[in-house]
Amino acid sequence: MHAILTRPMVLQRCGSALVVVAMTLLAGCAQAGLAQETVSLGGHELRVWTADSPDEQSRGLSDFDGLADGEGMLFVFAEPSFPVFGIKDVSFPIEVVFVAEDGRVSAIEPLSPGESERRVTSDTPSLHAIELPQGWCAGKGVSVGSVLERDSGVYP
Repeated sequence: MHAILTRPMVLQRCGSALVVVAMTLLAGCAQAGLAQETVSLGGHELRVWTADSPDEQSRGLSDFDGLADGEGMLFVFAEPSFPVFGIKDVSFPIEVVFVAEDGRVSAIEPLSPGESERRVTSDTPSLHAIELPQGWCAGKGVSVGSVLERDSGVYP
């Protein structure tokens, strides 16, 4: 038996498929509803997804397939603390940039897939941390002491 499809039926089916594809792409772009902002790290512009709730922070980059140059995830903590980072459920190499209360980088720690047991932190309390593609800081000359600037006016 053959199914006969009329032009409106074909358009309806194609249209439905396009809606599903578009919704999937938009969901991926929004990365589970995370807000985005532009920050400056060591004078270099970054587009970051902002994780400021405990749930967003525990999920981190686990929903991402990778980061492009100039992209990252900014973790905003309620108060200065000693956050601990690992690479569980992240399939690409990253570096974690710890930022002290004064907006200066206090440590940069690399993490690679396969190091699921390794944990990194900073010796200085951090108000922020940024996950970036591994090697981004070295490539841009960002190091301990570099400054994070946000439009929110967090730092003087």
